[in-house]
Amino acid sequence: MHQIMQDLHQDHIHLAKVLCVLDIQLEKLASEEDADLFLMIDILDYIQHYPDLVHHPKEDKVYQVFKAYSSVAEDIVEELMDEHKQLPDISKGFHQLLDGAANGSVFVSREELYDKLQEFIAVQRRHINIEEEKLFPLINLTLSSDDWALIDKAVEKSTDPLFGGSVETCYQSLYESINKECS
Repeated sequence: MHQIMQDLHQDHIHLAKVLCVLDIQLEKLASEEDADLFLMIDILDYIQHYPDLVHHPKEDKVYQVFKAYSSVAEDIVEELMDEHKQLPDISKGFHQLLDGAANGSVFVSREELYDKLQEFIAVQRRHINIEEEKLFPLINLTLSSDDWALIDKAVEKSTDPLFGGSVETCYQSLYESINKECS
């Protein structure tokens, strides 16, 4: 497996840990405990700044090269690339809802927050699962070392602000939650 695919796979593992923290907040909502809106806001901020801006564009570069060689998964590739365009808006909308609830400018019932959070988690997991189970194996079998060299030149090099070796200060609380509850 090429390093780019290993990195993308590792990003999915990291995102699964972030989603685990959201699962815990979902459980708190279900059991009438207080969910940590500020922790959820940090999660949405992270998703908007790394998966939405770095990870998905990198996948899109890989998918574009893959599409040139294989029509086997054309529908899946198109679906995932469309989702890469939609996911930032989904993240932004949920982030705005959480911000409004946290600062009191928007009233959100516990049930509505639960439903929105559950939907957000499901969309993220579904997307990752399709990539991991259906598309990544085909890409690994199809692309050559020349293809990977082309992709490597085209992708932006960026460090994950949460899992990239040093944790950015704004994500310290999230990092601690992951290590405490989802490692």
